Amino acid sequence: MSSMDRVEISFEDPNWRRWNQHTESLKKKVFPTMTLGASKMMERTLREAVVAGDIDGFIERLERFMLEKQLAANVIVEQPSPIGNTLLHIAADSRKVEITQLLAHHFPNLLPKLNYQGNSALHLAARAKKHEKTNHQVDIALYLAGRAKMLETVKVLVNIAKTLPPSTTSDDTFMMIKNEKGNTALHEAVIQEIQEVAFTDLPEAVMQERHKVAYWLIQADHEAAYCVNEEGKSPLYLATELGNKNMLTLLLEEIATDGDGYAVLEKLKGEKSPVDAALLHENSGMLKEISIKKPELLHYIDKEGKSPFHYAASIGSVEGIKFLLKAKEDGALVRDNNGFYPIHEACKNGHVDVVRLLLELWSDPGEFLTNKGQNIFHVAAESGEETVVRYLLHAQKLADFVVEMVNQKDKEGNTPLHLATLHARSIVVFRLVREKNVDNKLKNGANLTAYDLAVEQSTIVDLGSSEKSKLEAMGKATGSELQGRKTLMVDDHQKKSNLSGWKLRESYERMMTLSILQYAAHAPLSDKLRVQPRPPSKEDVSASINSLIVVATLVAGATFAASVAIPGGDSEKETKNYRYAFLIFNTMAMNMAIIAAIILCWAQQGDINIASLAAWGVSWIVGGSLYMLCFAFLSAVLIAVSKYTTFAWIVVVIEGVYIVFHTVLLVPLVMPSRIKQMLIRLFYLVLFSVYYIVVRLGKRSALGGKKSTSNP
Repeated sequence: MSSMDRVEISFEDPNWRRWNQHTESLKKKVFPTMTLGASKMMERTLREAVVAGDIDGFIERLERFMLEKQLAANVIVEQPSPIGNTLLHIAADSRKVEITQLLAHHFPNLLPKLNYQGNSALHLAARAKKHEKTNHQVDIALYLAGRAKMLETVKVLVNIAKTLPPSTTSDDTFMMIKNEKGNTALHEAVIQEIQEVAFTDLPEAVMQERHKVAYWLIQADHEAAYCVNEEGKSPLYLATELGNKNMLTLLLEEIATDGDGYAVLEKLKGEKSPVDAALLHENSGMLKEISIKKPELLHYIDKEGKSPFHYAASIGSVEGIKFLLKAKEDGALVRDNNGFYPIHEACKNGHVDVVRLLLELWSDPGEFLTNKGQNIFHVAAESGEETVVRYLLHAQKLADFVVEMVNQKDKEGNTPLHLATLHARSIVVFRLVREKNVDNKLKNGANLTAYDLAVEQSTIVDLGSSEKSKLEAMGKATGSELQGRKTLMVDDHQKKSNLSGWKLRESYERMMTLSILQYAAHAPLSDKLRVQPRPPSKEDVSASINSLIVVATLVAGATFAASVAIPGGDSEKETKNYRYAFLIFNTMAMNMAIIAAIILCWAQQGDINIASLAAWGVSWIVGGSLYMLCFAFLSAVLIAVSKYTTFAWIVVVIEGVYIVFHTVLLVPLVMPSRIKQMLIRLFYLVLFSVYYIVVRLGKRSALGGKKSTSNP
């Protein structure tokens, strides 16, 4: 940084000399209670003087408060505002250069102070104030003046920090201070200045002013360009992500003096690369700029061993892959820490077009193996990417390899079909078992076929309620805990999912997977309907009992209310048979409901097996009371419409249809647990058939839409 960029303190200026002498004299005053009161709130009138830039008024009020409060000057200036700002924060934020200089020079301990958002005075100085952002011609002069003051304020803070001994603060420490978001002052400058790009109708001279603060900060300390925030983003990444080519060019040109390109890669320390941001936002202009200014960034490897090729493949950027291939074709043949090639990332995330492109790079795609010995079929099947699996099965490039690859075993002996089964990828399983090249009788390292594995998984997928409660109580109800307790492997997305939602979907997927494999394996009907009995848990039985008590109570209440107001009257002799029927059915419903409630109350006093048996038996009684209630209702309606024969028959038919419907719903509910599970097994198979048809039609429609868009 040249001396011309420094804001020097001019002791020859008469005003500054007077302010300096007066402040020095105030600092020397000592009070018995000089260390007390530091936690008190900032004096409002002092803040007003700072915001107005009234240095004389500030010094006068400071002296008055010192005498009134019997506090030293440094104690008063450190008192915070409601958000934790010191007077230096307020001066820097207000762009009052002279009072910022006075406070920073005489009270340097304020420089590293942070407010409650973790911002230093330099953070606030590096931000553009909202009222300075304008696209109106009449405000351009004010805008330029504000930007000039903003730059001078930043220079004052940094230059004064450089003059201080390391024991107070240091140049590096001050420039690298991070707020609660992990942003340095350079982060803030880049973000704020890029946000002003929206005001495109400003003159070019004004547009150039936007970059001066960031330019000066990067000149002051190049290391700030590599510093990452809480999101792992450096100013370089932010400039690319926010789409400002001029800012990116400025930063790249400045860091060019840091040595060769590989020294720059070393300083990024494995964090997010600006190349990734350009790929994510499909910004070819940014990629070209990076390739010109710092081509080494195109070969950058992050801390997970991933290159820009991996990132482009994971997001499906075909144009990004093509651009990178022109720069370095063999970069697509680099493995990450898990042994994944870029083509594995494309398979994992379902990007068929990228897979098609990358397959052309090597004559034997069977050599693309991960550290686990998994080929591209394994990765696509494990991730549930049916469109990729379908493409690979029929790709001309793989015609000579498909039989071997689709039946290849990884280091644990699992084929792609095993992995799809293990992770309940029912759509992929359905696709694979339909292929004549897939051998579904192969066994893995545990001597299990895919069908055997599905049977085993179906017996462990449903954790007991008590186990679930324990996990939730421990705050560990995640996929990893399920895996540890039931050897159930789940993917990263499932680990972060809500337990109940994950469990429901997992149950559906596993049961559908099992049903598919049962039919593919030509299992006998007894195997298809065989279920693993599960002992009832206390929570399940308790929930059933509570539900039955509620229903029984409602039935008893409804029948009692009906008995108080019996429909019809004694004078209506033609409807007396209907009234007798009403009274009989109503009485039976009420007493059955009361008996059920009493039994359930007793059942809660016994052990879990007795309670489970009682709940099953009472479900029949409660079901019977509901039928009696239906017949009582029908009798009451017939009393009302008995004079209208045709209408009465219509009512009878309608009620008969509904009673049949009630029976269809009720009978499975009161069946023993084993029979209910068999019915659910059959339901899953039907559900999968519908699910598969809907998914296939949806994907076919989406692919058709893409084709019509690209080829109008």
